[in-house]
Amino acid sequence: RKQLVGLTFRDTYDTVWQVLTPDPTQRVISQGVEVLAGAPILLVHAATQQPLTVEASQVYPNEFGNERELTARQCASHGSKQVLEQTSKGLLRGDIPRAENSLNYFAFITGEKVETLPA
Repeated sequence: RKQLVGLTFRDTYDTVWQVLTPDPTQRVISQGVEVLAGAPILLVHAATQQPLTVEASQVYPNEFGNERELTARQCASHGSKQVLEQTSKGLLRGDIPRAENSLNYFAFITGEKVETLPA
């Protein structure tokens, strides 16, 4: 199910997002650790536990360029690579968390402070 995401001025728990590492096996260890600029992250809605997703197939052209639709849903990978890696570490198949794919990945980008907007 695709849950649309929008911006609001309300200050409620419905507007809280968590920053998590994409590696599900490192999420507990990485809690409270600083996030590196440019590192891949997941933005997970605190109330629903659904990660933010870019809908690549939904493109809307406008005067600023192309916009893509954002939803809250998990795009989990089905690859056997993760299963093989985790079973080699002794985890049972049912205990292996599913990793999200790149449609759920975001990054914080830093740059110079803009004093004035270009004309």
